Amino acid sequence: MIFNIQSIAWASMIAVLAVNNVVAKESNIQVSYCGSDDNILSINDLSFEPEYVQPGDDVMIYGSGSLSDNISPGTKVQVLLKYSGINYYSTEVDYCTFVAEKEIDGDLRCPVSKGDLEVAQKVSIPKDIAKGVYTLHLQGTTDGRSIGCADLNVTF
Repeated sequence: MIFNIQSIAWASMIAVLAVNNVVAKESNIQVSYCGSDDNILSINDLSFEPEYVQPGDDVMIYGSGSLSDNISPGTKVQVLLKYSGINYYSTEVDYCTFVAEKEIDGDLRCPVSKGDLEVAQKVSIPKDIAKGVYTLHLQGTTDGRSIGCADLNVTF
């Protein structure tokens, strides 16, 4: 299997934004919330275009929401990728460093001030990705507080 780790990591950052399962029923992407009610982030909308993704697709991820507190340098995102239930990749990234190194659009550059935010980002799915179920578990924290937690499941 060949994975574009940058695409996986970016998808991870966006998926941390997911608070509710807001993807259309016919989608092969499901996002579920696994955090608590006192998370810093609340999501108003999260969508994927196309809704049904296939290997080789460029996927646009759109999101809007609000932060109850600032996201500052030192913010961490724990990423665990599973393929068909088997741990495949695990890391912890510094959110602010990651965003600074990438050409990320939207309101996500650090420090991120509390208030409303919008995101639109393209993620490329490798065309030679193996068929199966991919689960991405994400947990974001800043200054010891939970930003949010999400599980993103994609079936190819």
